[in-house]
Amino acid sequence: MILGDPATREAGKKLVQMQLNHVNPYTKLAFKDDPTIACIEIYNELSICFSRMDKNSRFHPLDTITPKTEKLVYAKWYQWLKEKYGNINNLNSAWNKNLNPKRPFAFTKFEDVPIIVRYSDWEKCCWENLEKFVVFARKTLRDAGYKGIIAQNNLGGAMCGSAVRSRTTDFTI
Repeated sequence: MILGDPATREAGKKLVQMQLNHVNPYTKLAFKDDPTIACIEIYNELSICFSRMDKNSRFHPLDTITPKTEKLVYAKWYQWLKEKYGNINNLNSAWNKNLNPKRPFAFTKFEDVPIIVRYSDWEKCCWENLEKFVVFARKTLRDAGYKGIIAQNNLGGAMCGSAVRSRTTDFTI
């Protein structure tokens, strides 16, 4: 859902519509119209998908992502790198300058570039995709007819998280 898989997003939209249009049998109000619902939280723990790409720092050996999700993450990563650097030589030059490796990077294609979880390019790629998801989720709620407060939680304490929250939410829990 975070990375924009169309089938997953469509299923998410249907779930939101089903939940918000559910009519409480006692009040006869749809959840989207019920004044006792103070707010809707868009999501929780979104960044966990990205941290799971670091195979050395998992919470548990079984804490993995599916091969399909991993393929989608890498496709988004390669796409992001291509958009940022334009060509592989520009990436090699920037990474050699910024990361100062003992052995210079000499990638021949974007599909050879690993995810370096603690590097700013990966962080930027993640935050930009998270923000696109938040915009999608907010629009999904509004399109379903929800008029109340939309809250967000757990974008972390990073400045990027604060920036995303400030641009995309009514309230932060």
